[in-house]
Amino acid sequence: MQWQSEYKSKLRTAEEAVKVVKNGDRVLTPLFVKDNTLSPALFARRNELKGVKILRVGHGNNPGWLDPGYRDIFDVTISMYVGDTARPLLDAKQADYQPGVFSVELKPFDERPSGERKDIDVFFVVTSTPDENGFVSFGADRWTKKEYCQRSRIVIAEVDERQMRTYGDNFMHVSEIDYIVEHTPPLLTNEVIKQMIATQTPDRQAKLWDVIKDIEVERRNEWVPVLMGIKTELLKVAPKMIGMDEPEEQVRKIAKFVAEIIKDGDVLQIGGGSPSSHLLKCGLLDGRKDMGIHTEMACRGMIKAMWDGVVTNERKNVHTGKSIFGSLLGLSQEEMKWCHNNPLIEQYSINYVAHTRTVASVDNYTAINSAISIDLTGQINAETIFGGRVWNGALGQVDQHIGAMLSKGGKAITCIRSTGLGGAVSRIVAQHEPGAVISIPRYYADYVVSEFGIARLLGKTQRERARELINITHPNFREDLKKEAEKLFG
Repeated sequence: MQWQSEYKSKLRTAEEAVKVVKNGDRVLTPLFVKDNTLSPALFARRNELKGVKILRVGHGNNPGWLDPGYRDIFDVTISMYVGDTARPLLDAKQADYQPGVFSVELKPFDERPSGERKDIDVFFVVTSTPDENGFVSFGADRWTKKEYCQRSRIVIAEVDERQMRTYGDNFMHVSEIDYIVEHTPPLLTNEVIKQMIATQTPDRQAKLWDVIKDIEVERRNEWVPVLMGIKTELLKVAPKMIGMDEPEEQVRKIAKFVAEIIKDGDVLQIGGGSPSSHLLKCGLLDGRKDMGIHTEMACRGMIKAMWDGVVTNERKNVHTGKSIFGSLLGLSQEEMKWCHNNPLIEQYSINYVAHTRTVASVDNYTAINSAISIDLTGQINAETIFGGRVWNGALGQVDQHIGAMLSKGGKAITCIRSTGLGGAVSRIVAQHEPGAVISIPRYYADYVVSEFGIARLLGKTQRERARELINITHPNFREDLKKEAEKLFG
């Protein structure tokens, strides 16, 4: 059968396609899911289903199952990424959380399928239209979509003609899909947006519009559903989440210190959190040459660095001449258009890109990430606040940080604002609160950078580490930390 005929034979409406979901099935949606029809169509069956297990829905639009009252119908598990949409569900104990890192994400499926994880019954995924040979692309977000397609009993693809194509391993053949739903969402113009938010309170309408009006029209379908699900008080930080805000003075100071550490020819990974994702806007790479990119997520400014000739990838010993990504989500629309069908840009499975083995094989790998808090021994927390409250998952930070430390010439830089809660608390602490998650063990602590300087921890004793970290703490907290360090280490 020609692929065109096979494609047509698999066409369904969203309502028809999701009828394959039965009571007790495990339904997986990929990281940063962006389907517009499949999840809502499944939620519409809420009166006829029970015990459906929904996995990996920590980000994106809420079709309804993140609301209270549906736990017996849709049992939600949030994996790796939490985000502002799903965090309230965890706070209310209405969902479970599955911590993990990309290096071992697929191991339970492949080696212990009857133990830690059971099989995936249905997988929802968004793809491009097929090319002339019948291959669809996973668009700007490669993640682990192909791998989960290969490990799922039934694959339902929502085909969106606006999804981009990239080189690398970012494709799948039509024959590997069970059902196809064609849906290209209309662009969200200003008029459409105003109709969408008309049912909100006047105050919320104003705050939503203040954020949405500046988002590129081509990107609104990604972000508007997320913003609609965020609490009003959190909308003030939405520009930072999207990468549209201007860096504050704290971040500019951090960028200057980080710039002192990186060298010509380094291969960069920059995390999607703040302040790390804003460093390129602060001139981090000014004056540098022959830089490389091998990173889990893109951030705004990476492609511009290629345009400016700063990033050439010519010194890389792995994927020489190419910029390697797991996702392009963080780019501007202009940068993303340039990446479409561009052989200089390649996307691969995040289980490969961020795998500790892969990262360690890349010489001069420089991982730059953010932290919530760090204690005086160098234990780095990037996941929890107020003790054990889950703020976010570590995603690729752990793999890439440790991989950088194992890389020949590699280094790991942790960026941290010195204070939190408007200056009320220090993010550099004597000891973490009970329940806090240690994302990076102290054994792998390397450079820590705040707006007050650089702490160099590698090879240092506990007393030496404490001195280094106290020196980059906000002055308001240094004396107290010195007293605590004396009690702890003498």
